[in-house]
Amino acid sequence: MKIHNMIPLESETEWKDALKGIRHSFYHTRESCYAMHLTTGYRTYLYCFEHDGVRIVCPVAERDFGGYTDIVTPYGFSGFTGNVDFSEFQNYWRKFVKEKNMYADISV
Repeated sequence: MKIHNMIPLESETEWKDALKGIRHSFYHTRESCYAMHLTTGYRTYLYCFEHDGVRIVCPVAERDFGGYTDIVTPYGFSGFTGNVDFSEFQNYWRKFVKEKNMYADISV
């Protein structure tokens, strides 16, 4: 099982399932992110971290710039939310974006 998953807009059921059991805002929903995608054209995903019963999600969009992929959050900044507080998550997130050659200025 993958720890990190980027759920694309096309995977509507998987997106909704990832949000189940997690308190989240409208801006985490596929509907909100799809609207942003229609106006920007950015590749848009629900980032999902799962490890030992912990699930943390955050909608993200990708922009290519200078050989890197810049990760941004959709309008209305929703940020990370999860089913439990997991202090080690920021280490997993930093490693993930580094391995993917991404730049992400998203606070954890």
